[in-house]
Amino acid sequence: MATKSTNGVSSALRRAAAQATTAPSGAPSVEARIARADAIMNPGPQHSVPGETATERARLTVPLSTTRPHPLNARKFYPLESEKEFAAKLASEGQMDAVKAIADPENPGEWLIVDGERRRRALHRNNTPTIEIAVLDPNLTPLQLYLLSKSLNETRAEQTDLDNAFSWHALIENGIVPGQRELAEELGISQSTVSRVVALVELPEGLLDTMRADPTRFPYRIANELRLLARDKGVDLAIEQANLLLSDDTGAVTVRSLEALRVRPVGPEGERRTRENPKSTTKLLICGKPAGALKLFPNGRLLLEMEGLTDEMQTKVHEAIAQTLLSAETQE
Repeated sequence: MATKSTNGVSSALRRAAAQATTAPSGAPSVEARIARADAIMNPGPQHSVPGETATERARLTVPLSTTRPHPLNARKFYPLESEKEFAAKLASEGQMDAVKAIADPENPGEWLIVDGERRRRALHRNNTPTIEIAVLDPNLTPLQLYLLSKSLNETRAEQTDLDNAFSWHALIENGIVPGQRELAEELGISQSTVSRVVALVELPEGLLDTMRADPTRFPYRIANELRLLARDKGVDLAIEQANLLLSDDTGAVTVRSLEALRVRPVGPEGERRTRENPKSTTKLLICGKPAGALKLFPNGRLLLEMEGLTDEMQTKVHEAIAQTLLSAETQE
């Protein structure tokens, strides 16, 4: 499915943000807008909300191809393995819950998913042609849409500090809130907390790609130490530690261990002295017996360890490597 540019949506959000401070005469109150959203989130016996119409509580089945994530969706990270498991569940049980959506202001007939992007992704993975949506009140402001998305994600324990960092940064960058102080007031937390969490958007892309595998393993303090480690000692070392944390359940990687690694003095030649995990290892056999291993490292280093070779075999290995390097020089 083709991905459309969100520039039009971003401009619409900016226009809405500029208008959010002065509601037009006769517009529903904030309380009424949130009450309508609550009615959609918790369908039950019909009850009257002032100013509400039937279309504001509609449930529709629409082509999956007409939907895409709302740019203010509070959740930004969707681990691949979790997505696959969820897709298998939906394949056997069906969609179950409707996703929450608003009409795309820039593309009539299309929809922006405010809550339920994980479900949409799983349905797409299953090649499901349609999706059930619950249409949210179009009068909800961009900030209210974000707060609704965040609240629903937290109810399911899916919201992480990494999600918060990038969604809070987007709220400020798009002008939905003027700055960190105003955002902190809306969220009911300290400005210093907002500032610290937003700083995680400075994580290098390569390190962030590693952390995407399971954002729940990287709460703020761990994520921030990895950010500082990448800044002070290099991205490769930070990626190595992130991979170690993902693969090790013994608790070897902690805030304290990362901090110690970051402040550790460098060696006399200016190089860091630390164990580097290979990205792949090939065990070598001679006549069916172990003879060593070939290890490849993320920084381009290659380590060949062999033993039990005759003089003739040593010469052949040496000549093969030398010929490979010579060929590479010739091609350059």
